[in-house]
Amino acid sequence: MLLKQLQLIIAAMLLAPITVMACSAWVIGFRGHNEVFDYEAFADYATMQNFCFRSFGWQDSVEAERFVQRITTPYQLYGFSRGAETVARMLRQGRVRPQSVITVGAYRTVDVNFDRYGIPYRNYFDRSGQGQRSPGVFLDVDHGRVQRVVTVILAHSARPL
Repeated sequence: MLLKQLQLIIAAMLLAPITVMACSAWVIGFRGHNEVFDYEAFADYATMQNFCFRSFGWQDSVEAERFVQRITTPYQLYGFSRGAETVARMLRQGRVRPQSVITVGAYRTVDVNFDRYGIPYRNYFDRSGQGQRSPGVFLDVDHGRVQRVVTVILAHSARPL
């Protein structure tokens, strides 16, 4: 009798639906050269939108594409510094279709004008982006602080992106 009850309990536990917190959307970030990246600012940015987040090195676009293929929810691309080049290259190759894009600290020679892709985007440039011809907001801050400054700006914005 006890064995039968134990079997029923185990069966019920195995068959009971398990609720798992799923991500409603993702922010997929690309770090800068030499892995320069304010991970805390990036995490705060994603968290304020209630998005899950993951970052990749600027050279890891293939791994990021594999990740994108596995997720079933909308995603945003976030490129910091050299990672902005990765975002631009991925869009140019046409294998990803993010919900939106944000670049932070792109160098002045990187084309981050994403109008031709028909997706919402924002660019934030620091001093290293002076002379940049792509649309965006220029901030008079050091490269090492720009991610935090942008996160603070967007935290006070009605809609981050």
